[in-house]
Formats: sequence, structure tokens, C-alpha cells
Amino acid sequence: AAVSGGIGVVGIVTGALFGLASKSKRDLAKAHGCVGAVCPDEQGLAPAQSAYHDGNISTAAFVIGALGLAGGVGLWFAASSPETQVGFTPGMLELRRSW
Repeated sequence: AAVSGGIGVVGIVTGALFGLASKSKRDLAKAHGCVGAVCPDEQGLAPAQSAYHDGNISTAAFVIGALGLAGGVGLWFAASSPETQVGFTPGMLELRRSW
């Protein structure tokens, strides 16, 4: 469960970092007059293509991260012992586990 959850966290962080890089490159391409994949010059085309590439990596990393987190939570609950308690109150979810 911990390994799967760790993979999930790494995936989410990686997705966020590549997403920010993609946004930055997209803004640079727009500053050069690019609209989508259509750019008036080479100076705008390179960042536009790089933004598209980084955006794809970001999406894939977020999907892997979400699956890793979901798998970690599922494994954690599947392996739970009688000492695991889940509590719901208005505005709060509480998980307690003793080993």
C-alpha cells in the first residue's frame, strides 16, 4: 500500500511540474503570436511543440498518480485489520489504525 501510494504521490507531483512547464511554454508561444499549433515563426513553434509534449507527459503522470493513490488506498483498506477505524462527522473524515 505504501509503495503504491508513493508512486501515486510521485505521479501527481510529476504531473504538476510538467503541467506548469507546459503552461509556461504555451504562454511563451502565445507571446510569439501562436494560436494553437499555428505559429508565424520558428521562435514560437518550438515552445508550442514543447508545451504540447509536456502537457501529454503531465496528463499521463496525473493518470498514473491517481491510479497509484487509488491502488494504495484500496490495498490499505483491503489489508486492514480489526484495529482500523473509519469515522465520518460533518466536514471531517477520520481514519485510525493501530499496528
